[in-house]
Amino acid sequence: MRRRRSVSEISAASVPGRGTTFTISLPLTIPMSATRPGEQVSGRRPLILVVEDNKTAQRVIEHVLDRADCDVIVADNGESGLRMAASRPVDLILMDLQM
Repeated sequence: MRRRRSVSEISAASVPGRGTTFTISLPLTIPMSATRPGEQVSGRRPLILVVEDNKTAQRVIEHVLDRADCDVIVADNGESGLRMAASRPVDLILMDLQM
């Protein structure tokens, strides 16, 4: 069996007047003790803070993360997001930069 070298990649594709798409690829090793997608070695679901002012985007992101077995909390703006992040530890913060 050959071992594949783990390589992280970041790329960006931009279209003037339309926006930019960033893609991040991180090779992950899943521990044998994990039984469900998204489950950590500690046995708890990752907690993700989503900071997004668009209600439709909030619902879509929540749905996708829930299907990935993540717990999600949502803040409607940056100030609320900062308060939430300071009040409890989160595993990841996803934030809309243009609010």
